[in-house]
Amino acid sequence: MTRDYIVDTVDDYMNALISGDFSLVKFSRNLRFMGPLIDHPVEGTSKVVELLIDVSKNVKDIRIQKYIIEDSTACVLIEFETTGGKVLPILDYIEIDEEGISYIHPFFDPRPMTEG
Repeated sequence: MTRDYIVDTVDDYMNALISGDFSLVKFSRNLRFMGPLIDHPVEGTSKVVELLIDVSKNVKDIRIQKYIIEDSTACVLIEFETTGGKVLPILDYIEIDEEGISYIHPFFDPRPMTEG
């Protein structure tokens, strides 16, 4: 798996978060998602994509600041701008297997999203 393949796969995912269209994103059949606003991992491609579609409804823009790539893992530092105008720094931890993205875990302070 090349660095370019990983960057392209992550870019497709980030673009899908903005557009809400995940049809071009390569996902593994073993896809899992964990984040600070949920109590337990979401497992299965259809369940994770459903969650991501809900998330994408609140995304105005995503600006990638930095990629850190090792083997089949990417950490991506982003600025996540909500439709409400809040900008959150997020570190997205992403694992990729031979089928595509297999694990997504964004790390961020959720208070700006949960407080009025």
